[in-house]
Amino acid sequence: MAAALPPDISSTTCLIDVYLDQSEQQLLDAVVPHRPDIVAVSLYAWNRKPLLSLTRRLRDLSPDLILIAGGPEASADCQAVQTEGRLDAVICGEGEGPFAALINALLNSLPTDHLPGVYTGSNARPDTVCCDNLSDLRSPYLSGTLQPHAGSGLLWEVARGCPFRCAFCYDAKGQQGVRPLPEARLIAELKLFAARNVEQIWVLDSTFNAPPERGRRLLKILLKHAPNIHYHLEAKADFLDRETARLLAKLSCSVQIGLQSARPEVLRNSHRKLAPKDFAEKLQLLAAEGVTFGLDLIYGLPGDNHAGFVRSLDFALHQQPNQLDIFPLAV
Repeated sequence: MAAALPPDISSTTCLIDVYLDQSEQQLLDAVVPHRPDIVAVSLYAWNRKPLLSLTRRLRDLSPDLILIAGGPEASADCQAVQTEGRLDAVICGEGEGPFAALINALLNSLPTDHLPGVYTGSNARPDTVCCDNLSDLRSPYLSGTLQPHAGSGLLWEVARGCPFRCAFCYDAKGQQGVRPLPEARLIAELKLFAARNVEQIWVLDSTFNAPPERGRRLLKILLKHAPNIHYHLEAKADFLDRETARLLAKLSCSVQIGLQSARPEVLRNSHRKLAPKDFAEKLQLLAAEGVTFGLDLIYGLPGDNHAGFVRSLDFALHQQPNQLDIFPLAV
């Protein structure tokens, strides 16, 4: 969000990294010495509790401090988040526009109750905001807000949205379809990453190969402009084909594929589907080209049980993945 602010404001903004294994006092110690006027946090299912505990402590220490939250968890549950964290405002949806408008209103003592995508507790829950034109957004890397370093790994956004609506996921954010970021921006960022000797990149796209031609185009761009970086990609098995597998084989990468369950009747409850034979054949395309791939499983899905999860585990292992990630259901 800092990249979306005007330069005179972003230059006074400090980005603070905090971690789940830190104590509440360590979180406070990371923030308080900066003596901020405004603190904004990004909320996900996995960090909601500690960060909202932090905002409550900050409120006790500094009653006049302005506290803001955004992110998927804030968008999906803004009213409860606002109360739980004793927040001044919650951003609903893609935050660049609402956040910049909110900061401008706060700094100029303007009303905030009717800003699109901003919930303050005294207004009705706003519609979730979706950026209409991604080419209008400033790149956090090209703007210098985030600095790539030699030997480092980084998170890289290449698109927004998702063509699927899996019940346990919020990646689609109530929308449907994929909106790629401008190719010129992606190429400029890749050239920067290569020049800074970045070691690895996690591509923030839950299905980089949806649709398949977009995935193939992205792989060709990676191979052309930054072939020496290692990439972590997430793919959907249904859209894999031989050409995609061959492009992946030319790239230093690992591909993670969401199986979640091998039981079609369980997946239907989450608005997913599976044809086990077709799934296995698609993975064989990767194996034949020597591509490193892993599978994801979720335990606790509605309609599943211990015996059913064991069947899914057996099916996943039978595909001989390079790794297997197992997650508890998080809603």
